[in-house]
Amino acid sequence: MPSPAEARSSSAVPGLAAVAATVLVLALTVSGGLYDPVGLALVSVTGITALTAAILARRGRPHSGTRAATAILAVGIGASIVRDLVVRPGVGLDRAELGLFRPLLGVVAGLLLSYAWRGMPRWAARARFPALVALATGLGALVLLASPEPPIDVWIFQQHGSLALLSGQNPYEVLYPNIYRPGTPFLAPGLLTPDGRFITANPYMPLTLLVDAPSVFLGDVRWTMLAAAAASAWFIRALGRGAVAAELAGVLLLVQPQGWTVLEYSWTEPIVLATLLIVASVVRRSAERSGHDGLVRDRRWLPPSLAAAVAISSKQYVALLALPFLLVLPTRDRGRAALVAAAGAALLVLPFVVTNPAAFVRGVLEFQFRQPFRTDALSWPAAITHLGGPRLPSWPAFLLAGGVLWATLGRTVSVAQAILASASTWIVFVAFNKQAFANYYWLGVGLLCAAVAALAAESPSEDPAGPGQTRTGLCRSDSLRRP
Repeated sequence: MPSPAEARSSSAVPGLAAVAATVLVLALTVSGGLYDPVGLALVSVTGITALTAAILARRGRPHSGTRAATAILAVGIGASIVRDLVVRPGVGLDRAELGLFRPLLGVVAGLLLSYAWRGMPRWAARARFPALVALATGLGALVLLASPEPPIDVWIFQQHGSLALLSGQNPYEVLYPNIYRPGTPFLAPGLLTPDGRFITANPYMPLTLLVDAPSVFLGDVRWTMLAAAAASAWFIRALGRGAVAAELAGVLLLVQPQGWTVLEYSWTEPIVLATLLIVASVVRRSAERSGHDGLVRDRRWLPPSLAAAVAISSKQYVALLALPFLLVLPTRDRGRAALVAAAGAALLVLPFVVTNPAAFVRGVLEFQFRQPFRTDALSWPAAITHLGGPRLPSWPAFLLAGGVLWATLGRTVSVAQAILASASTWIVFVAFNKQAFANYYWLGVGLLCAAVAALAAESPSEDPAGPGQTRTGLCRSDSLRRP
């Protein structure tokens, strides 16, 4: 049992996680995800706050509610909506092409005000979050329709790669048009054809291209990203068992200003976030069912390891973020769970490896190492170059990430602690890497929102929905039962 001092410090964890998420949203809004001294300072504040929350969570279980976290998230959502109303969303969008974007955003704002309604009917409280997710998804659809062919290689890789897959071709063997000029600083020369007109590798994992395929069949790969973002909001709410803080965390993920750019440019982090949140949900479910009978207890490590295999297959860096979730399992189960996760991920890529090993390695591995240093990245290595210093290598980021994992993970780990450890590790890793842009930090926001939700579920206190109310604004007798 934690000491009184530990209880007091751990009670601040939900609020700190909410502060970190909100400040990171502000950092991306200020900087656009590109190098900016103020934006980098805010990213640094986020990293320190998230790391502090993760270390405090390791010391003891939170013993208070999420009143402060709820208020902080509300401020972040309000600021996001105001910004979206004043400044056009995305990058290459014409406000005239957005149609109903602003009116729908106004409806979202009105629904959010209902969280202050203490006597809200039960049916309305239950319908509120689904309505908010549906509206936010509609806003995302308007953004995609207003930018049919975004000028970024990310969209080219996924759109053309999935089309190649659907036509029976190996996506790692085809050429991709270089939409930038020959000699572009965005791509290493060794990844281009001699005339610089085509890119000779695809950097995305097979799972991403497979998940993209249905949307490409419908005409645009980005429908997958939109669906993954909406699903992530639902997973965040589920992790919080319907708490008000969890619902607001899910809404913040969807309406943050830079989130529209992530969707417009078809960055794949929504897929990564959704798979990681599936791992978190399955890990918690397995832990809750482990005591029912011996059979379940003996096999409780299998569903999390299979979910982790899928997550690891979504992008090259995800193994670093999935590790804390496997540590939620009992010590005796961790080794075999990790082995099954690694084996499952290997099986998912095996068909593409055996078809053309050189092409697969060139795209999935070599591409990452050859990518040039970006002085426009929202990172400390980029800041050092702007100050006249040298270009730092990437290996210190891996050392720092390992140090954060060591500092935030103990012998026993809860789901909330695992999410906080993953979030703080990721933010530090990105902030000290050669490439650090809006999509990577968007994933950090998502993990921090999920941490707030998981902490709300672990807290025995009630959310401040009003007198006699708890969780989604319902009376105690009507509150949602925990599974």
